[in-house]
Amino acid sequence: MQTEEDKKNVVRLQDLVDKLQFKVKAYKRQAEEAVTYRGKKRIEAPPHIFSISDNAYQFMLTDRENQSVLITGESGAGKTVNTKRVIQYFATIAALGGKKAEPTPGKMQGSLEDQIVAANPLLEAYGNAKTVRNDNSSRFGKFIRIHFGTTGKLSSADIETYLLEKSRVTFQLSAERSYHIFYQLMTGHKPELLEALLITTNPYDYPMVSQGEITVKSINDVEEFIATD
Repeated sequence: MQTEEDKKNVVRLQDLVDKLQFKVKAYKRQAEEAVTYRGKKRIEAPPHIFSISDNAYQFMLTDRENQSVLITGESGAGKTVNTKRVIQYFATIAALGGKKAEPTPGKMQGSLEDQIVAANPLLEAYGNAKTVRNDNSSRFGKFIRIHFGTTGKLSSADIETYLLEKSRVTFQLSAERSYHIFYQLMTGHKPELLEALLITTNPYDYPMVSQGEITVKSINDVEEFIATD
């Protein structure tokens, strides 16, 4: 027969399991998906990275304390994708009620939220590569700070990177690939860059980036280069 203490332990265990539920069941790009988790308790919505993100956001507002979201796991577990979803969620929720910035000649367009989300393709181009287990494996660590105003409005963000796998620049296993940016450049999408860098569109001209695979079925290097640019 369960004692009262046993029941409490079961509740604590379930609470821990819920908090570790980082698996995203459905990857929807629409902002409406993020909004459905806003202000919901964990028992009121299915396990989702947006739910974890909203918990951190709500605790920050109510407790007035910094919050941390630790995303970890083995290669291919979904760390990179879930990191993007956390940023997407904060950017979407923090932008509610806000107005888009007016266009200013000579400056990057879009709101701060848009610019933070748009930084991901650039980070992935220079820091992600194909490994044996993952076509888009992050080969470096990231510490991301997202700053909010007193009302919960997103105010700024900064990203620290560390432990970049530098050896991959000059050596890859047969089933792997170097960093995406090299192959994006050699797509020929921006001829002026090829001319400026004095490179060709043939990766096999450069042993440094052609020891492994040069194309990845799940990645369109042209589309990714457009996002990076």
